[in-house]
Parts: sequence; structure tokens; C-alpha cells
Amino acid sequence: ALPIMEQLCHGLGAAHDAGIVHRDLKPQNVFLCRLASSSRPWSVKVLDFGIAKVVADRNQTTAALGSPAWMAPEQTDTSSDMAPAADVWALGLVLFWMLTGRFYWKAMNEQNTGVQAVLREMLFEPLVPPSRRAVELEGEVDFPDALDNWFLQCVQRSPDDRFSNANVAWDELRAATGKDIPPSHVLPPEVAELAARAAVDL
Repeated sequence: ALPIMEQLCHGLGAAHDAGIVHRDLKPQNVFLCRLASSSRPWSVKVLDFGIAKVVADRNQTTAALGSPAWMAPEQTDTSSDMAPAADVWALGLVLFWMLTGRFYWKAMNEQNTGVQAVLREMLFEPLVPPSRRAVELEGEVDFPDALDNWFLQCVQRSPDDRFSNANVAWDELRAATGKDIPPSHVLPPEVAELAARAAVDL
């Protein structure tokens, strides 16, 4: 997951540096693309900046924009100015999904759940450490408890308490793992195959 997060944060961070907030970051908008290169066989592409363009064109919006499973609390308030921290919220949720195969919000993992249940959990219920939530949800892989604090800072309900942008989030994620990130061309073949399958699945 770390090489994917590195490229994802790099691309999103470039948008943040340019004053652009994606507003709808989710797994369906993160594509793993094959490249015709022996040194870099795949690349992460962040797609669908359409909401950011709509907001820029209008200078304001009269409706909450984003996908409920991934959107930050401030996106439910149409009067709020959107900062890069809104995308940082989604980064934490995307990493949880990548590692566990499940949504962090319990309501999203239930059949026929309503938006109200998701919003109640997102806005009011205690935010449990993701390592504990992964056990509760019986995810495909345990969420490393060393990343609990990183995740919980991503999903602080006040944007001022989150990492300020994707570049800062990446620096802190790398520090939390204590690992050097291997270049993509030395990833194990099974990881490259998973990336190719994920690109097809999305």
C-alpha cells in the first residue's frame, strides 16, 4: 500500500499546492495504470476533479458535494470553505479500505444502510482506532496499530486538527511506518499483479 499512497499523496499534494481541493477522493477515483517502462511499470492516477471544477466555475455551491462514505464533515455544510484537509480525511479512509477491504464506517458495511446512519457515525459517534475497527469488521488484513495515530489525525472532525495537506500526510505516514519505500520496479511480482487486477476491478 505504501508505494500507492506515496504516488497518491504526491499527485494530490500537487493539486493542493495549486490551490485545488479534489472534494471526492475515493478508491473509484484512484487508478493504477500500466506504463511502457522497465524502470516504472505502473503509475497512480487521481481522476475526476469534476467537483473541484464545478466549485471553481461557480465560486460557490448550494449543495453538499462528495460521496458520503468518504466526504469530510465540513462538506455537509454548504457555507464552509473547503481546504486540502478535506482530502486528507479521505486519504485516511482510503488507506483503511486498501488494507482491510472494508469501509471504516460500520454502517457502510451493512446491507441497505441509509445515508443518515453513515452521517451519524461520521459526525457524532466515537472514532475508534482503525486497528480495532479492522478486527470488529473482520477485514481481509489487520490494520497496523502503528498507524492508528496517523489515521485518527486524518479523520479529526475539525479540519484544523488534521494534517494540513496531502504532502504533510505522506511525510507523517512514512515516518509512522519507519520504512523506506521501494521503487515500483522492485515490487514483488505478486504485488504488480494485484495492481493490474485492481486497475481492472476499478
